[in-house]
Amino acid sequence: MQRVKALSGHDCMGRMGDADNQTPSVRINPHMRGRGGERGRGRGSQPRPGLRGDIQGLRAVAVLLVLVNHADIRGFTGGYVGVDVFFVISGFLITGILVREVRRTGRVSIADFYARRARRILPAASVVLLVVVLVSSRLFNYVRVDEVMSHVTWTAFFAANIHLAGTGSDYFAVGTFVSPVQHYWSLAVEEQFYLVWPPLIALVLFVGRRRRSDGPPTAAQTHRRLRRLAVAIALLSLASFVWSVWETGSQPLVAYYSTLTRGWELGVGALLALCVGPLSRMPLALRAIASWCGLVAIGLAAVQYSPFTPLPGYLALLPVLGSALVLAGGIEGSSGPIRYGAALVLDRLPMRWVGDISYSLYLWHWPLLVIPPMYLVRELRLSERAGLMAVAIVVSWLSYQFIEMPVRQAKSLSRDRRKALVMWPVTVAVVIAAVGGVALRNQPAAAEVRYVPPAVDYEPETKQDTGDPLRDAAGLAAELARAGHPLPKGLRPSLEHLKTDVSRPGPGCYAERDATTHKICTVGDLKAKRTIVLFGDSHVTMYLEPLNRIGLANGWKIVTFMKASCLPVDATVWRSDKARAYAECNAWRSWAYAEIAKLKPQHIIVSGLVAQYFTDAGGNKMTNEAARPVFYHGAVRTLKKLKTLAPRVSVLSGTPNLTKEPGDCLAPRSARMNTCAGPLDALTRERNSEWKKAAAATRVQWIDLVPWMCDARTCPVVIGNVIVYRDNNHITKTFAVTLQKGLQTRLRL
Repeated sequence: MQRVKALSGHDCMGRMGDADNQTPSVRINPHMRGRGGERGRGRGSQPRPGLRGDIQGLRAVAVLLVLVNHADIRGFTGGYVGVDVFFVISGFLITGILVREVRRTGRVSIADFYARRARRILPAASVVLLVVVLVSSRLFNYVRVDEVMSHVTWTAFFAANIHLAGTGSDYFAVGTFVSPVQHYWSLAVEEQFYLVWPPLIALVLFVGRRRRSDGPPTAAQTHRRLRRLAVAIALLSLASFVWSVWETGSQPLVAYYSTLTRGWELGVGALLALCVGPLSRMPLALRAIASWCGLVAIGLAAVQYSPFTPLPGYLALLPVLGSALVLAGGIEGSSGPIRYGAALVLDRLPMRWVGDISYSLYLWHWPLLVIPPMYLVRELRLSERAGLMAVAIVVSWLSYQFIEMPVRQAKSLSRDRRKALVMWPVTVAVVIAAVGGVALRNQPAAAEVRYVPPAVDYEPETKQDTGDPLRDAAGLAAELARAGHPLPKGLRPSLEHLKTDVSRPGPGCYAERDATTHKICTVGDLKAKRTIVLFGDSHVTMYLEPLNRIGLANGWKIVTFMKASCLPVDATVWRSDKARAYAECNAWRSWAYAEIAKLKPQHIIVSGLVAQYFTDAGGNKMTNEAARPVFYHGAVRTLKKLKTLAPRVSVLSGTPNLTKEPGDCLAPRSARMNTCAGPLDALTRERNSEWKKAAAATRVQWIDLVPWMCDARTCPVVIGNVIVYRDNNHITKTFAVTLQKGLQTRLRL
């Protein structure tokens, strides 16, 4: 799945009928209407009096940036900042509507507010969810369908961002399940924001009223209350920004999806809506320059930011303030019409048309990009992605014409807000009913629990009789894969539980990336006098469960020393999540050596993910070819050090790396034994060879595990009826347990 990041459920947001695009207390520039091309404008592309075509154009910029980013078009690695643009637009327009209501009536009607939002966002959003449910149920097997249904359920309740943050879903993560409705996270952020925004405004405006009998507030009273509201918004936005910077540094994934860390972006737009008066008195030239500067700022973020850019911290200021400058620069006032601002580009018929369909385009484009590669189990070519984007535009126009607009313009809904409010529970009920129906229809049959190979209906190429049952099983599975044999029944673990079929130490018993120490934890026979130390990264703990069973049966105490992504080789590896040298890994190794020395173990078992990048003396990421001697000499230094700490040291080889996620490989209904099977990756083969040489040079035991997973040509994803991998580089706990007898023999335990 190409690396992607979603834009906001952008409310495209902020559009409640035509009124949503009005600038508070200002007039439209008649000159710009002429420049945009008055003739031939269809419904939805012709601004009405009081509307700002440049805002529609800014919506178009935002959604197009997101589309080219998601379609993996080179040069727009930061196109995901469209989400920030939409948050600012939404805050500006929605708050502007509420402010005009306050000026007109002296109060805020919360019921009317939610009725208008229901008419605008629910129809298209619900239809897309239902289509995703239907298509997924037809294309995928029950496990993948179950994952999609779970995401749809959270999405229906506007809690997609909470679910994504809790499950660790990352738009930039390669090799993870990408939900077809993952892009709804930002719509959830907005709805959570607007759950409290109107009541908060009403509360701020209510404070200061001495008694209900005071009557409608005067213009002066309303002005004072709005100033008080502006101060409150400014303080809340500042608090949200500070929290955003802090949380982005400490928990970037949670920060990305959090309403609390995104609130300041909507708050900037809201504050702008309250400052329209002063802004309209700015010199004409200054406003024009501001709008161009804002557009440049957005473009700069779109081409300069990357998947590694930490957002929404202080770096989000560039697209957020850029959006605010464009909105502020387009405000007209006493100094006359704006002739030369960014509206020259934005307020054009094509841009306004894309802005009109932008909400539907956002909703439809993501599942169109995500579902095909998930079904085909391969990356889409550029031409295919471009074709899908063209389809998304057509579908979005149809959605806008026949779903969005009819509901938003329905007189019965606009006259009776109770009918509109009922749409909230009705649409949720319909989506959940569809999810429930699919779930009932896709219940799997009871799975077998025996570890047996599938029946073979052809003569194998070679007789599987090496004297090693594990090697024979891998060889047979490889032949079945090359023959395109059907998958066996009763896969273990089930795809539903594949990701959670993992061996890892208990909480606090291993070091996350930022940590340099952890608790010393023990499994196996806790009363045993003999100690085995497991030393390495998450790849050494893949064998924790079988070694735990070996320890219980044979009187060994197992102590784990594990740090995430910290290869047990005395060289500085590259920390990919922060694009820098992994200094914490070096510090942890020094700590671990000292702690292991205190334990005086009889045996140290070492393993790790060998397919990692290394860092040169200048702190830069090295190529794999340049890092070859670095890996070898680092391995020698580590093994020499460990030999001083224990009489026996054993190295478990690196394991194969898949090019695809096993869940994605096995989920399509068309999956067979050859799906995603392939040869051992070149880097693992090369690094294992270097590690074997280092083991020979230091006279420690080398155990090659690859023959238990591959033959000379093929590494199957399924051996017997057991799925080998839980992701693209870790083996499942279930498969690791099948290696117990082999490990016990080879390790002489």
